[in-house]
Amino acid sequence: MKKQKISTKRLLGYRFLAYSTDFVILMIIVMGVQFGFSYLTDGVVNNNLTTSWSIYAWVLGTVTLPVYLYFILSEYSKKHATIGKRLFGLKVVSDKNGVTLWQSFIRNFIKVIIPWEATHIALLFPTPILANPTSSEFRVALFAPYVIFAIYGTYLLITKGRKTLHDAVAGTNVQYNVK
Repeated sequence: MKKQKISTKRLLGYRFLAYSTDFVILMIIVMGVQFGFSYLTDGVVNNNLTTSWSIYAWVLGTVTLPVYLYFILSEYSKKHATIGKRLFGLKVVSDKNGVTLWQSFIRNFIKVIIPWEATHIALLFPTPILANPTSSEFRVALFAPYVIFAIYGTYLLITKGRKTLHDAVAGTNVQYNVK
């Protein structure tokens, strides 16, 4: 594949569609695993998820870590791309040489872990938000992920779609390749 210049608008669109594709694929897999555990244990797993910490451990083990590993290993692989990125002709490249495991780790820690865990913590602590569905409790912490995404989005717009904050910190960027 060779590098090709495309418009900022198209690159942003492809990046959004690639991430959305990966998200849908991962949610189907994650939900399948979670429902599978529930089915195999006759609901015992779900029935024991009663505290903030038990739910958080479950989400961390069945959602966050598998998703994080998917992004790290996909972008560190020879193709340097997730399934979504490959479908839209995108790949992660290093500002210097090939993408290292450390760059992929840092890039995805900032992209996946920080906003996702901010959301999970806001939803689960001090008590799980769904523990009392009629509560009118207002959680300021729920704004944290939106602030994080606003910062990420602003940085992406400033760089005209060429580099996100997680790319800048990791020394990577996403490029479009002709198939």
